[in-house]
Amino acid sequence: MKSYYRVMLGRKSVYAAECLEGGFIGTDFGILEDLSGKLPEELREFNNHFIPV
Repeated sequence: MKSYYRVMLGRKSVYAAECLEGGFIGTDFGILEDLSGKLPEELREFNNHFIPV
């Protein structure tokens, strides 16, 4: 059986059109930093930087 995570783009998906048009989603994992351009191919590199944050 496959598992999926559902991402709601605002209450009742109010931001869905904006996100689809802009090619992004927003999440809240407690990171108060813009991750644009900071997502390397190697997960380990990302973790080394952001786990302490």
